[in-house]
Amino acid sequence: MTSRPSAIFCAALSIIGLSSLPVSADTAQQQAIQTNTDRPGFDKRNFDIPPPPPGTIISAVGICQSTCQREGDCLAWTFVNPGVQGPNARCWLKTAIPSARQNSCCTSGVVMQELERKTDRPGNDYKNFNLSVADFNQCRAACRGDNQCQAWTYVNPGVQGPSARCWLKNAVPAAHASDCCTSGVINRPPVIH
Repeated sequence: MTSRPSAIFCAALSIIGLSSLPVSADTAQQQAIQTNTDRPGFDKRNFDIPPPPPGTIISAVGICQSTCQREGDCLAWTFVNPGVQGPNARCWLKTAIPSARQNSCCTSGVVMQELERKTDRPGNDYKNFNLSVADFNQCRAACRGDNQCQAWTYVNPGVQGPSARCWLKNAVPAAHASDCCTSGVINRPPVIH
C-alpha cells in the first residue's frame, strides 16, 4: 500500500510532467546551481513541490531544476525553501535570466545554452579580440574551434569600443541578464587529466 505522502509526491510528479528521473548527468552539467541565491522576476509559472518521501532519488531542488530543463522556454529557475512561501517548497520558472541576489531563502539555477541572447557571462576570460563584423556567430565559431573554450561572450559594438568584441572563456562563469551581450556555453565532453 502506498503511503499518503508518497501518493501526493507521485501525483505532483505526474502533474509537472517529470517522466525520466533522476536528473541525468548531462542535465546537471548543463546548469549552474547557486545555493543561497534568489533570481526574482521574469516568472513564467510556479508550483508547489511537496516533500519527497524517504528513499526518493531526486531532491525537491532537482525537481525544480529538471522541470526547467525540460521546458524549452525556461532559461532559469528559483527553488524557494519550505516555510518561506507556504508549508511546501515552491519552484519558479523564468523566461529570462534575472540578476542573482544573495538570499538564504532559495537555490537558483540557469539553463546553459549554446546561444543566450541578452546575457553576459563575465569572468574566466583567456582570450578577447575585436570582430571585423558585428555578428555573434563569429564569436561562437571561434569558441567552437578552440578546445580550451568552454563559453563565450559577444559584446555589441559601442559597448567596449566602436567594434564588436569577443571574449573566450576557459570555464563557465555565472550568467547575468544584460542588453550588452550575447553569450553561450559549448557542450564539450569533460576533460580528464
